[in-house]
Amino acid sequence: MIDEYLTRQLNLMLRQIQFYEDGILSIHDLEADLRFLRNHVEDAHPRWDEFDGLWGVLDEASSFAIVRNNGKLLPEDEEQVKKAVPEIAVLVKAALEDASK
Repeated sequence: MIDEYLTRQLNLMLRQIQFYEDGILSIHDLEADLRFLRNHVEDAHPRWDEFDGLWGVLDEASSFAIVRNNGKLLPEDEEQVKKAVPEIAVLVKAALEDASK
């Protein structure tokens, strides 16, 4: 049975990730949007705890950039974010696939 609400939230996550990757959305907005949407999907997938860990990378990098670096990511944080974002997308896609069953 397809869970339409969950599917919609997961698709919104993927859209926001794509906006970030396309340069339309800042890391700060991506982090906040994913946090908001995460609170509405509960445990959408067995590996969802990995999402929380990866989201933590975004949260830490974004917070540090705001507090210490005029809102800009440090190069080392940017590298971590570049690794975390695609991994988050993989988890969201897996959860979306499960929601469609």
